[in-house]
Amino acid sequence: MIELYLSSDGKHTVHISVETPEELNRILPVGRNLYEGIVASYGSKPEMWQKAMNGKPAERQLPPPMAPATAQPPLCPVHGQPMHLRQGKKGYFWSCSRKDQFGNWCTQTINAATTAP
Repeated sequence: MIELYLSSDGKHTVHISVETPEELNRILPVGRNLYEGIVASYGSKPEMWQKAMNGKPAERQLPPPMAPATAQPPLCPVHGQPMHLRQGKKGYFWSCSRKDQFGNWCTQTINAATTAP
């Protein structure tokens, strides 16, 4: 059985399902030709994105801001242990790296911008 998935984001896939290695050896060239034909007709994922952007280059992403320099990390209000500096989607923050008695990570966090010198 051969299944073909045409994706709007350009990640086209061909799924081949067979019972034996012999069948796979026989059908694999057919699947490869099908996939290459689809890419030739519709384009690859990068080509489709380029066409969608009307030939405009992608905007450059700026590097993340530098980590704040502090003399000492803050202490976790629950455990009293030094917190660790981490980088998340919204910037740097301090988090506790201890687990509670149930095995869950401590949820205490502090925005690193508020602790910068």
